[in-house]
Amino acid sequence: MPIPVELISMFGGAVSGALFKAWGIAQQNKKEMFEMVMKKGEQQNNFYNAASERTKTDYGKATRRFIVICVLSLFMALMIMPFFDINTVVEVAGREKSILWGLIEWTSKTKFESVSGYFFSQDARTALSAILGFYLGASSQNVK
Repeated sequence: MPIPVELISMFGGAVSGALFKAWGIAQQNKKEMFEMVMKKGEQQNNFYNAASERTKTDYGKATRRFIVICVLSLFMALMIMPFFDINTVVEVAGREKSILWGLIEWTSKTKFESVSGYFFSQDARTALSAILGFYLGASSQNVK
């Protein structure tokens, strides 16, 4: 006995109706999730705006500028010092005895050597890049 066409049609309609219902529920969930994310972003922006309104004093700006001026004056001093024959003292870690091409060391002493000329250490590079990154980053945020 063959399956009636009406039964197949009813079964197909029920399956497609269930699929469309599930798809509609998924779309509704995505919409609600999107609205929640947007509300959270608006709330976060309100928090940021409230915090910036509370700290409208210029003390923080003056403190940051003072720190930057001190660090930049250190760099300027390092550049100017060689012209006046002022030597820079540099810490050098030296080793006295070693075997196996320096893999095993017996004693190690820290020595201080006087260097004439411009000395640009890794610490100075890190500080300068942090200052430049901060100020360039802050100025790029202020562009509207």
